[in-house]
Amino acid sequence: MKKKQKLLLIVLFLFSFCFTSFSFAEIYMCKFKCINDRDKICSLYYVRVNKISFYEDKKNKIFNAIENKDYLLLTRIGFPTDGSLPEYIFVENVLIDKTDNYKFKKYGFDNYEKDKTITGRCKIKIN
Repeated sequence: MKKKQKLLLIVLFLFSFCFTSFSFAEIYMCKFKCINDRDKICSLYYVRVNKISFYEDKKNKIFNAIENKDYLLLTRIGFPTDGSLPEYIFVENVLIDKTDNYKFKKYGFDNYEKDKTITGRCKIKIN
């Protein structure tokens, strides 16, 4: 009985090692002209967390994801709930066009500033 248990543990260990060794990280590396200095190039990286969310690296934000074979749409919405202060409302969208050389557009608004839009291109990296 002990030999069977050891064999089972070894098989499970090898299976889990192989499974984690072949997991993939999908990263969209997006570049655009900086808002404050148009002569410089800025970047944002979006890393897939799971099937329905991405993480924006520089701002530490989590976006909900909707995607098909042509587009990736990332959305983040902030709306105050009862008792939450300050009364801050925002919508951020990131649209990546997979069919047009990964064209990138980030746009949104909040209740304190004007609408913001940045455009550029992304490269995809799969680890």
